[in-house]
Amino acid sequence: MGGGSGGGSYVPPPTGPTEAYPTASPAPVYSEPQPAASPTDLQSAARLLRQGSFGPTTAELAAVQAQGAGLWIWNQINKPASTIADGLDVGALRTAVFTNMASGQDQLRQRVAFALSQTLVVSTNKNVNGYEVIPWMRMLYTHAFGNYRTLLREVTLSPSMGKYLDLANSNGASASSAPNENYPRELMQLFSIGIYQLNQDGSRKVDANNQWIPTYTQATVKEMARTLSGWTYPTVAGAAYRSNNNENFTGLMEPRPESHDKGSKTLYGTTIASNQTVTKDMDDALDILFNHPNMAPFLATRLIRSLVTSNPSPAYITRIANVFDNNGHNVRGDLAAVVTAILTDPNAVLAGPNDGHLVDPILNVITLGRSLDATFGDAGMFMYLLGNLGESVLTPASVFSFYSPLATLPGAPQMFGPEFSVYSPGLAIQRANFTHELLKNQFGSGFTVNLQPFTAVAGNVNTLIDLVNTKLFQGRMSNELRAILITTAQATSDLTNRAFGAVYLAAISNEFLVHAQ
Repeated sequence: MGGGSGGGSYVPPPTGPTEAYPTASPAPVYSEPQPAASPTDLQSAARLLRQGSFGPTTAELAAVQAQGAGLWIWNQINKPASTIADGLDVGALRTAVFTNMASGQDQLRQRVAFALSQTLVVSTNKNVNGYEVIPWMRMLYTHAFGNYRTLLREVTLSPSMGKYLDLANSNGASASSAPNENYPRELMQLFSIGIYQLNQDGSRKVDANNQWIPTYTQATVKEMARTLSGWTYPTVAGAAYRSNNNENFTGLMEPRPESHDKGSKTLYGTTIASNQTVTKDMDDALDILFNHPNMAPFLATRLIRSLVTSNPSPAYITRIANVFDNNGHNVRGDLAAVVTAILTDPNAVLAGPNDGHLVDPILNVITLGRSLDATFGDAGMFMYLLGNLGESVLTPASVFSFYSPLATLPGAPQMFGPEFSVYSPGLAIQRANFTHELLKNQFGSGFTVNLQPFTAVAGNVNTLIDLVNTKLFQGRMSNELRAILITTAQATSDLTNRAFGAVYLAAISNEFLVHAQ
């Protein structure tokens, strides 16, 4: 095929790999020495489990009391990850993930993976088949306690993300097209450094005019898109080499030099040289973001809000950001160290009126079940109700997840209250109704709870409320709530209704729905 008047001949794309394909990063090895047991009290154990698991159970409370926070966290980090079977459709996958969260022995890993999944978002509202998301969840499980730089690499090369945010088959510019900007933009905005420059304590920097300083511009997005061009889905076994592969989710995405913008790029004052490999350009871009001063306070704030409190103090954020910068062994980005620091920081012991956070629907349902020693089965029996509440497992509405992490508290816009985005008055009523159905065992084997122990002691109102306090609050019920429950319980002589009413009212109370102690 002849060239145009500009001279030269048409050169077809290569018929095989001209650049090594990336391989999956190995599972991280946790090398911190085992701490000694340091037994703790019930309230401290319960606080740790509310923050570092999907809620206290009788067995886990005993374990934390015997081991202390340090040893329990160390043991949790070293537990093998829960598994997900191959071949699941989306419904079965949602159930499997929910079951791991509710019943997995690796509770801390499950809670951290859930937190990470709300920052690094892929949703079944676009990736509609189970096989498109199974590798994604396995990746989050594997790297939940690894290095965040490694996790960003796996995210960038994931075909699941490649489909969700269109990095797969994003080619260098031509006369009629440009590299896709979706993933490059969200990589900066949501996955690494955020929109505005931050101080180490998470506060926003301001310029001479007292205006917040953006971390990137549209020009930065274009440069990042050029840098990350040239990736395609993994080649199906036995198929011929193609510049742009069809969807395939078995393995990591593959580089295509012929589809990559080979020109030089400039990101955050650093020049990425021309004619580098597709992989080298990606690694350079990720290194630039990973070493950006925003990375530590940005991720520290996100994880603290997910695990502990919506309004962490500047000092709390600073301490966790410092651990992200250096885990004590001159390693940056160590998630195991960051999570340990978050859960053992003095500010994790919530004491102020603005501490804590509203639990979202998934955490609410699982915490309720674990508190009552419920049996979890097929969550598909009630997944639609979680969807009605704005939080069907694996199906956030957008790349911003189920709710914006920057959403403010209703009536107090100076404070953050992200979970309140899925707790409007109407949704609050729906959640209360859902709780009623759960406690009435309306979902068959999907969620089964035995309230007979409460009925057995309901003849003595004080004893009944003591048991509710022990099971749902681990002894932290306020005197105000106790008085309400006693008054309500005394209003009926039917012991079954008395027991049910006490548990139900406690379960929909603000003290159960807000983790504030």
